[in-house]
Amino acid sequence: MICSYRKNNKKNTMHIYCFINIILLLVSNVYTESTQKLEIPKAAAAPASKATTDAPPTGVSPPTTAAAGGAAPPCDEKFPTPTSSEVVNATENVTKDTDYGMKRLSAGPAVGGTTVNEKDQPILTLEPGVTVSNLIIGSPGAKGIWCKGSCTLKNVWWEKVGTHAAGFGTDPKSWANAGNKYVVDGGGAQDAPDKIFIQQGAGTTTLNNFYAHNASKLLQSCGDCPTQFKRNLVINNSTFQGPGLSVTAINSNLGDTVSLNNLKLCDSKDIKAVCQDYQGNTNYDQKNAVNFMQSALENVKPGQPMTGKEKLGGIRLVAINQLIEGFSSMVLSPFVGTWLDTKNRLTGVLTVLLVNNGCVAASAALLVICLSVLGSKMDITKEGINYNVLIYYVALGMSITLCALSKCASDGEKMLFTKDWIFVLNKQDDPEKLSTHNARLTAIDQCAQLLAPLMTGYFLLYLGYMTTCLLIVIWNVLSWTIERYFLLQTYTQVKELAIKDRKIVDDPDKNVSHLREKSSCEKVLSVLQNYTAQKVFPAAFGLALLYMTVLGFDGIVISYGKSQKLGDDLLGILRSAASFMGICGAVFYAVAERILGIRITGIAFARIGLWMADLSITQIMQQSIIEEKRNEIFGTQNALCKLFSMLKDMCAIMLPDPRTFGLLVIMSMIFVILGYLHYIYFLIKPFSSSRQEKFCDPVYSYE
Repeated sequence: MICSYRKNNKKNTMHIYCFINIILLLVSNVYTESTQKLEIPKAAAAPASKATTDAPPTGVSPPTTAAAGGAAPPCDEKFPTPTSSEVVNATENVTKDTDYGMKRLSAGPAVGGTTVNEKDQPILTLEPGVTVSNLIIGSPGAKGIWCKGSCTLKNVWWEKVGTHAAGFGTDPKSWANAGNKYVVDGGGAQDAPDKIFIQQGAGTTTLNNFYAHNASKLLQSCGDCPTQFKRNLVINNSTFQGPGLSVTAINSNLGDTVSLNNLKLCDSKDIKAVCQDYQGNTNYDQKNAVNFMQSALENVKPGQPMTGKEKLGGIRLVAINQLIEGFSSMVLSPFVGTWLDTKNRLTGVLTVLLVNNGCVAASAALLVICLSVLGSKMDITKEGINYNVLIYYVALGMSITLCALSKCASDGEKMLFTKDWIFVLNKQDDPEKLSTHNARLTAIDQCAQLLAPLMTGYFLLYLGYMTTCLLIVIWNVLSWTIERYFLLQTYTQVKELAIKDRKIVDDPDKNVSHLREKSSCEKVLSVLQNYTAQKVFPAAFGLALLYMTVLGFDGIVISYGKSQKLGDDLLGILRSAASFMGICGAVFYAVAERILGIRITGIAFARIGLWMADLSITQIMQQSIIEEKRNEIFGTQNALCKLFSMLKDMCAIMLPDPRTFGLLVIMSMIFVILGYLHYIYFLIKPFSSSRQEKFCDPVYSYE
């Protein structure tokens, strides 16, 4: 980065150049982090018809059954006092409706203990159709109560849950009956090392007016039972107090459904998710949990009920957003670069700056509309159309579209700053320091990568979604005015930025405009021809191949790490360490380049860090590409990088199982080796002098 520029003792005009880029990078990275973490809640669906009620949608949905009456229990619910106590030394089978009169039953040593142990036995087993009421399960709780078929548990309390409080559909003779109904009416449970309730058989489990405190999960669909079924989970007017992992857990691949109505979350910051999604199997292996559908917990204050509005699957929304961003950037980057080459530098940079900041601000404002619609108590329905839902999806779609456009404009800004402006300024300052300035730019970028997740996480955690979106709107308007002012000052005082070199070639046809406007296909072919004609093409293409890797510490690696039970803290440390290595590579590059030269630095130290290869190839491209084609070529380069990144994402979509992650690693290594070979070919290949004279800038020599 050029942090100072002096010429003929004139006023210093470039002290603020790094500040401009720091603002640019922070704006870009903070909003990117926000869109990855900001999983927008799903709008409540319109009232279901009979057909949709009979066939509830997969995943989290509005209630499909009538909710039980009454309010959710308070956050500080008190457990009842037992009238008597009994230790059960062998599982008791209950064959008829029984009222225990608030008696406490605890497991004897032969039945089980207080921790998760699959060898434990239930204290009670209930025959199909039995109702048990007014009962306290004490400690040890073992496996609590097992319902062989349909059952009802009224006002049952678990003082200390063992393996689980109750299991539903445990008898192979009746567990396949999809009409089974397991009802928990009132009561509560606490201190569960794992789940409180687990549904093993088919049918529907309904919790009404239930209180849960300090449990891994409240209600879970069995993820690894020997026989699997579609299961429906319903929670009405209930309270879940943290700390806890998740409220529910389902198997999306089996078509499980979750219905929540008036779920009160207490100490919500300690609850990780509302719904944990597994891929159900019969292999007794739950290591295949694929993602968390995070809840809008920042919008749920302690003691505040949720009213049946759940999140649009977080990873799905992020994937859609990234796919649209990547595709639009891949398609538009070459044309953005070509357009920038046809305009003077001031017009180009002010245009992409306005588009970038404006689209980000508008996108965040549309997310505010989404959140406002979800929080509205007014249900605007006319002629069978729920306008709340319609407004929500229109605003969300427009937000994603504007986010993609802002990404293209942001790429254009970075292209101008890091590939063009810095090159012109460097020629006027000290041509020998280009590597140093490139390294500083990369270091600033990596610092922004470190700061953006921290800032975004802080805002979302302590300020909430709505406030964070509003801050993004305000920040982008404010930063636009600051950046625009500094850019105008820089452009005015550095006269060389107003001059663009135009290379004159011997062919007179190249120096006149064609009367016929080129078609879109001809324009694309012309751009690709110019790109492949560059002397640095093999190295540049090799750099693009490096984007075909799953080892870049993006969402794919994070998801795999979570599937292998790596903690969020460890993953965060590793991700920060990767960014720190990028900073170290950028700093070391400037030193190595001065000693060994660009070419040797790229080939010798690429194995230390891929940022070394990136900086080497970028600098060679800056020095070899003629000025009038610089943005076009770098735009095409960016498009190729996006293409290989999208191909990587598609491979991960086709091979989502963590057990196939090794294949993705092998694929990544193959492409890294291919990129390395392309760079070696660039170093040794012959290149005709006529082509070099036609397409290369003679100002610098890097041989």
